[in-house]
Amino acid sequence: MKSRQIRKVILRTPRMRQIRNNLRILLKLTIKDELNRLAKIKRLYRHKEKENGLTLSQDKRHSHVIKQYRALSERYNHSTLQCGSGAACYSFQDAKRQGFNPKDRPTDFDAIWVPWLEGWFCLKCFVLKRQGEMTHEDFDDPVYREWVKEEFGI
Repeated sequence: MKSRQIRKVILRTPRMRQIRNNLRILLKLTIKDELNRLAKIKRLYRHKEKENGLTLSQDKRHSHVIKQYRALSERYNHSTLQCGSGAACYSFQDAKRQGFNPKDRPTDFDAIWVPWLEGWFCLKCFVLKRQGEMTHEDFDDPVYREWVKEEFGI
């Protein structure tokens, strides 16, 4: 997203929240299936490469699969399907404490676009990490930018 302003996507009605959550789960499962399929192909090519090497066409196909995997993974990680805080997400930590499977991330959160961090974050992380108080000018200073990267895990 190219917006330089904070964008909040907050749904109030339970029905709309349920629809959004179901769509996120569906997209997440589809993306994870595709990533698993591409990972299996990568492993097959890597195994074949170790045994007797790859032909020119196999090598091209292998590099194409790697590019597809990286592109899909990057799009998934920067989408509204999960909080940009990653494992440091407060919603994720709460879900883990309640017995939620750590391999899956919560999908029932309101998302907020933070342009200077170039990512979508859940409302809980946005408020608790005080990301709304930061501005683009804060990130012009390289020392402050490094501190934020270490502090917030980005």
